[in-house]
Amino acid sequence: MGSARSGRLLDAGAAPLGIADRAIGLLSERASAPSVGDAASTLSAMLADRRRVADEVARSVGASASAADAEFDEAIADGARERDRGLDLARRATDVLVAASGGGAISLSHPAQRLSREATFFLIQAQTADLRRATMHRLVTDR
Repeated sequence: MGSARSGRLLDAGAAPLGIADRAIGLLSERASAPSVGDAASTLSAMLADRRRVADEVARSVGASASAADAEFDEAIADGARERDRGLDLARRATDVLVAASGGGAISLSHPAQRLSREATFFLIQAQTADLRRATMHRLVTDR
């Protein structure tokens, strides 16, 4: 996993992708409606891409942990941007699950509600200064 220098960044990135994966799984179970199945397929492809890129970034951060500060700082900045993308995917996937679940999703015991709360928690908890800047930039710019 690299040195202690890189551990904090890498540890926080997996949870949002796990939340997205669970939300996509629950959407797939409800895929009898074509629009839900299409959404699950699209989100699943996005998740596969996020995981691939996250693995690449993790390798880059790990490899640069003993490198010069500038190289390491760039790898960390890449990692922060990728964490933001993972957090965004978790929110999107849980929002789609809530929409597909309808009114039942408002219940505290409903899995869509719980996953949505978890995605929001990680959006807040995972915030470093770099990630806050990336998140705020993403939220106020066109996609």
